[in-house]
Amino acid sequence: MRILMSMFGWNDSGGGTILPRLTALELQKRGHEVLVIYSAVPQVLNAPAYQLHEHNDEGVRLIGIHNRPALFMDDKNPEREVNDPQVVKIFKHFFDEFQPDIVHYHNFLGLSLGITQVAYEAGIPSFYTPYNFWLLCPTLYLNLPNLALCQGVNETGSNCLQCTYASHPGDAYVQRRDQLRERFQRQVGPCLASSKCVSDLLLHNGYQSDQVEILKFANERSAKIWQEAGEKRQPKVNTGKLKIGFTGSVIPIKGVHTLVEAAQQLQGNVEIIVYGKAPEQYLAYLQSLDTRNKVNFAGFFTDEDHSKILSELDLAVVPSVCYDHSPLVIGEFLAARTPVIGANIGGIPDYIPPGCGELFEAGNAESLAQVLQKYIDEPELIVDMQNHIQEPLSFHDYVSTLENRYRQAFRQEQEHFRIARYERWLQRRGEHAFYHAETLEALTLKMIENHHLPYGVDLWPQFALKEKELEKAQWIVSPTTSEKVSQSRTLIYKAKYQNLPYYSFTEDPLILELGLEYTIKILLPIHPYGLVSKKLLENYLAFPPDPSTVLVLLPWQQSFEATEKMVTAWLGNMPETDHEITLFDSPTEAKDMQLILQESTHILLPSDLDTKNLLTAYITLCKNIITAQPLKLDRHWSKAQKLAFLSNDKEYVQWTHQQSDTKHTEEQIQYLRNLQALDYL
Repeated sequence: MRILMSMFGWNDSGGGTILPRLTALELQKRGHEVLVIYSAVPQVLNAPAYQLHEHNDEGVRLIGIHNRPALFMDDKNPEREVNDPQVVKIFKHFFDEFQPDIVHYHNFLGLSLGITQVAYEAGIPSFYTPYNFWLLCPTLYLNLPNLALCQGVNETGSNCLQCTYASHPGDAYVQRRDQLRERFQRQVGPCLASSKCVSDLLLHNGYQSDQVEILKFANERSAKIWQEAGEKRQPKVNTGKLKIGFTGSVIPIKGVHTLVEAAQQLQGNVEIIVYGKAPEQYLAYLQSLDTRNKVNFAGFFTDEDHSKILSELDLAVVPSVCYDHSPLVIGEFLAARTPVIGANIGGIPDYIPPGCGELFEAGNAESLAQVLQKYIDEPELIVDMQNHIQEPLSFHDYVSTLENRYRQAFRQEQEHFRIARYERWLQRRGEHAFYHAETLEALTLKMIENHHLPYGVDLWPQFALKEKELEKAQWIVSPTTSEKVSQSRTLIYKAKYQNLPYYSFTEDPLILELGLEYTIKILLPIHPYGLVSKKLLENYLAFPPDPSTVLVLLPWQQSFEATEKMVTAWLGNMPETDHEITLFDSPTEAKDMQLILQESTHILLPSDLDTKNLLTAYITLCKNIITAQPLKLDRHWSKAQKLAFLSNDKEYVQWTHQQSDTKHTEEQIQYLRNLQALDYL
């Protein structure tokens, strides 16, 4: 498989560079061809902007882009972060040359989100793994200058100006946020968030739950440390002086100052050791906090000394004050069988297994001191935690999981490409009657006859078509809701007319023969044996749509009084709701029934409802309203809610299949499938 990756840096420090580098090298070892395009950190003297450096590392082909306008963050140029034409041009050149099967974005920092357009237009599946909050925060870490936590760009973008000190208006960051989200949701595949915190913050900022999933990181260095130290280490603590350590980047967001402040409060024979390089100014500040000389600032250490350093610690501290995605250092500490005391922030809680450490309040030195003092006073508790530590998550298994996801995406088209095809199809509706059944490319009748292509028919243009042309079509769509036309088409072409892969959409109410306003939003028939009706009502209350939506309950094959009694009993065992629920009396005239259905944007058709009666004549009309205006549902329910709502009814569909005759139930199941087909919109 040919895999194209984007990164920030290659041999640079930091988990956001180390992990994708190790992943690329491992994929290459497994026989894949890997090309990495990365924004390079060092500037090349006497060279033009966007200077390229092509090289190779253990078979991985590397393209470094040097001399970019910004060395690291480009936080004062939000437009360039959305799209940098120069980088996109470079990316496209190597993309076309390499012809990848999969694209995995490990960073957009220094590259811009514009590079996603290339793979998107080519129809190549893609993934994104975030190592910071670049999508949400121009300064990456969602921390204000005073280290206070930030939830993302506010309504005016004023909070971003506090961090970037930019001279342009704050709404430039609002536009950056919105454009990044819109492009990402349309052009990129699954976002593989490394922790629940990352997932929650993305969802909080408007990203869709079906595009964000959690895949926890594993660290190749952890396996090495386990073999060199942890596997052999016998659970015990240092006699005499207890050693508590920190390793990593000694910068403010890592909260080292919290550890130094906590150290001043500790009693007993204990040494606090801070390993890692620190900026001069921050180091001076930390040293000024260490009034009792409790902390040993040990500075930089080499990879050769890594396992030894970690195995000599009794406890490790991860005191971050930012939303740390998933600190790889936690796995490294545990691999040395060193328990971890971590801040209760970001992905830290996700990576400390039960019994292998403890959490404290992030940024609270007193809280950290209390936890550490407990283990200083009772060191046998440390031994107990050491006994709980197991071999770390395998990096081999992590890469294998990625491989499986790549293969699956390569075989099965990703959702956003279906949406893109559908959108392009909508833009040219009215020009053709025949389309390829799967790709939606416009076809002529001659092309169909000469090449025997699978095709669908769009009746929007109202071209004169022959019966045989409709008979051989795999699907048929139409914006018309004329009762007579709908009944005749569904009668003749039942399976193909009701089982459509794509749905037409129009804003023109005249074509749909509907009023400009809907007085009824959602209709739910209630009948005497309403097992599914009850479940649908329960799901509606569990996943309520927009508060302005009205749910109308319609008695079916029973009296108004009997329905009222049944529904009252149901509601007594369901959660209370502020949403409006109305019970109508069943109309006696067919025209009144038609009026109700025309005023409904959606009918919730229970799968165990007997449709072989008066309602049958109007069901097609409602289906056409749904299929002709699928986006109407999105105004009421989010995608996640629709998925949960529809999937919760599957059990009852299966139940009715066991209770009813096959033909009847298959029709009901097909209708539910049609509703489920709306989920990707």
